[in-house]
Amino acid sequence: MILPFGLALALSALASSYDNCVLQHMQGVSSDDAAISIKEACIRTVEEPIPTPAMKSLLKSASAVYGKVPPYDPPGGALYVSLNNNSGYTITVLVFEVLDKKTNAIERYVIRLFVAPPPPGVIGRIFPKDQTKMELIPPGPSEFYFAIRQTTRDPNKWGAAYGWKIVSAKGFRD
Repeated sequence: MILPFGLALALSALASSYDNCVLQHMQGVSSDDAAISIKEACIRTVEEPIPTPAMKSLLKSASAVYGKVPPYDPPGGALYVSLNNNSGYTITVLVFEVLDKKTNAIERYVIRLFVAPPPPGVIGRIFPKDQTKMELIPPGPSEFYFAIRQTTRDPNKWGAAYGWKIVSAKGFRD
């Protein structure tokens, strides 16, 4: 009996605050909806602003390009973001700013759902019922996109008209 308890204690010490929260609150849960709600609540409970040194590390690896949204999304443009999450955190929120270079107007986008770009040729998508995995950017390479209102007729000219940057992030220690 001591071995399983000791092993559980050791695994708990290695788990993230998110994992510990989920393990603590899942006992007795018997429905998928309740389990999803617990995971959502745990993400919000354990997330914290990512400190400046970790942000600097993350920002060095981030790149984005403008493109049209996939055909199953409402028409418009999107930023397609690539980054290597080497921040030491699992990311739960990224805040982007898009700057109109002509008017200096800035629009903020708070991203909590990191939707992967579709593979070539895919024209439809069904989101899983449990989207919590799409709400986390774990360590390592990641790609996602999000719709934006700043568009150009020629995607190649978007960078001349607009700029972007990540201004803050939240997450939890891995």
